[in-house]
Amino acid sequence: FPFDFSSHNRAGKALKFGLSISDPGYNIFVLGENRSGRMTATMSYLENKAATRPAADDWVYLFNFRRPSKPKPYRLARGVGRQLRDQLAALIPAYRKALHAAFEDPTYTARLRGAGAKLRERLETAYAELEESARAQGLKIQRSEQGVGVIAVDAEGNPKAWETLSADEQQRLTAAAHEIGERMRAIGVEAQKAEQLAGGVVTDIRREVADGIIDAPMQQLESAFSHHAGIRRWLIELREDLLEHIDQLLAEVPAGGRDPAAERYAVNLLVDNTDNPHQPVVLEPNPTFPRLFGAIEYRAVGGALETDFRMIRAGALHRANGGILVLRAEAVAREPGVWEALKGAIRDGEVRIEEPQR
Repeated sequence: FPFDFSSHNRAGKALKFGLSISDPGYNIFVLGENRSGRMTATMSYLENKAATRPAADDWVYLFNFRRPSKPKPYRLARGVGRQLRDQLAALIPAYRKALHAAFEDPTYTARLRGAGAKLRERLETAYAELEESARAQGLKIQRSEQGVGVIAVDAEGNPKAWETLSADEQQRLTAAAHEIGERMRAIGVEAQKAEQLAGGVVTDIRREVADGIIDAPMQQLESAFSHHAGIRRWLIELREDLLEHIDQLLAEVPAGGRDPAAERYAVNLLVDNTDNPHQPVVLEPNPTFPRLFGAIEYRAVGGALETDFRMIRAGALHRANGGILVLRAEAVAREPGVWEALKGAIRDGEVRIEEPQR
């Protein structure tokens, strides 16, 4: 006989009762003759019931700035995951373009020159005074491929032969040269410190310019997702990370090559319920580990395999989260370990992506 809930009263009551239980650990087992229509009737009943229930949430994976090897999943209201993905996908190229324009602007270049001008002027003055002191003592600072040295010169600045000098003159010039050398080393140390200081000033200017560019769009993003505490915190970390990776954003991306910045700030929309206005009903006819619990894809790079958070793929359990998952019992029984893993996932409220074949 056809499997129909009008004639299978107990089956209908069992389904209705089972769907009314929200506590974990309760499942519904539908039994019927082969080709009796039990799956069709069950799916129709479940879909009608699900149509009266609220939609499930979206799930996304985002880059973990603190622990890059452990991407973080985020639960978002239906449709919000797609909004986040699209808004970030638009933000990064726009930010990149604005950075290039700002750093090529003459005003920015002038600020950089001005930042190091005083430091350079101080060092040039110190070196000029040292050269004058050396000349006054009959010495000259000379640069060559071997480095910087001090030589004895006459009043016109021409080199003197060392062997033509008296012992007293040689002793005096040796002491003076030693003093000049010490002062040169001191200026060198100061120059290194000045270079570090100038580098810090340049970094601060770059960061200030970049922050001015990203501030308004980031405030809009933070406001748009202010009701999602986890995403709001992630956006705060994103702002800081964008300012710390300016060079990566400015780097040229080869045609057809990978874009590390775009990959870092991408959104892996694991489960998108935007187009599903009610509770999902997911039928998985082939419940293998990857199809049920999700999978991690890999790419070949230099003879090795690597992956990242963007390559995590959802399984039926992810898609059915907040809804109803339908499986064929005999198909589950055929897959080694799936039943135990499925019970563990339902018990713990956590989907673990495992790779039995790796």
